[in-house]
Amino acid sequence: MVNEVISLLGMKNIFSDSAMLWVFFFYGLGFLILAGLVFLKKRKLVDVDLTKSFYFLGLFGLIHGLTEWVDFSRLFIKLNYNLSFIWLDISKVILLTVSFLFLLQFGINLLTLKKDNLKSVRYLPLVLGILFFVYTLSSGILGSSELLARYGFGFSGSLISTVALFIVFRKTLLINSDLKLGAFLMFLSFFVYTIFGGFITFTLYGVPLQFIRMLCALLAGFASFSFLGVLEKGLGKSVRRK
Repeated sequence: MVNEVISLLGMKNIFSDSAMLWVFFFYGLGFLILAGLVFLKKRKLVDVDLTKSFYFLGLFGLIHGLTEWVDFSRLFIKLNYNLSFIWLDISKVILLTVSFLFLLQFGINLLTLKKDNLKSVRYLPLVLGILFFVYTLSSGILGSSELLARYGFGFSGSLISTVALFIVFRKTLLINSDLKLGAFLMFLSFFVYTIFGGFITFTLYGVPLQFIRMLCALLAGFASFSFLGVLEKGLGKSVRRK
């Protein structure tokens, strides 16, 4: 119904297949920049629970960026050689699933901060990941399980991360204005990513969702860099690596 309305209003995708090549390229690059910014700042801090969680955000950005470059390769080969390779399709599903599992891990770790009675919940992404791959491999549907990974792990991971980052933002309100800004921007980026990663599945005014998600990744990267930078300065030598 929604797609029919969009079509009637003339809001078709203004990006051609060749233009989508660059969308996938820069979409992947956006997430790789997110990973780079997180790892660059995270390596200067000790592995306390709060900052340790950002490793999983960095891994999500790294693997998700590579996933989109696999999509770039698939589209490039199809457009130029009219070929498709099953191993690229399967690689895309595996990388996508693993990236979303890291995102889910990031959200769960933040949500269970300083809650010792809930620490066992942190093993949930690992258990779900094992069950997912065992089921899809045994049933032979790995190549067609992208939607299950996207909505089962991706949507839930981004939603949990959004809730967790909102809680972090509320806790920073009385601490430091710079820390508050970084936490708010992280929350905002994941809030928008949740909407355009799960709720909305059609293009808006011809703009592909990948472009909007790329902007969310860039915002999350710079916000994380700022947030961790404030922690690095504010917590002093006690949180620096020796």
